[in-house]
This record gives sequence, structure tokens and C-alpha cells, in this order.
Amino acid sequence: MNKLRDLPNIGKTLEENMLKVGVNSPSELKKLGSKKVFKMITSANGGIG
Repeated sequence: MNKLRDLPNIGKTLEENMLKVGVNSPSELKKLGSKKVFKMITSANGGIG
């Protein structure tokens, strides 16, 4: 699996949001953890997930 969208429950919008905050691969997502990535996305969107 090289693309975020290849992961279960990751659609186009979530993939785009992760790419915007610098999470470019499944390995980066695993390294950072889903909770941290969620906080990064929320912060980048002005507090709206």
C-alpha cells in the first residue's frame, strides 16, 4: 500500500486533507498516529474537522 486511499475508510476528501497537512503515505500516518493527524487536520481547517 503506497497510497493513503488504499487504506480502509480513507476516501478522497480525507486523503486530500492529510496531504494538505503533510501526511503523504500510510507509513507517515502510522508514524504520527491517527489522533495527531486528526488534530493537524482540524487545526488546518480552522477547528472544523
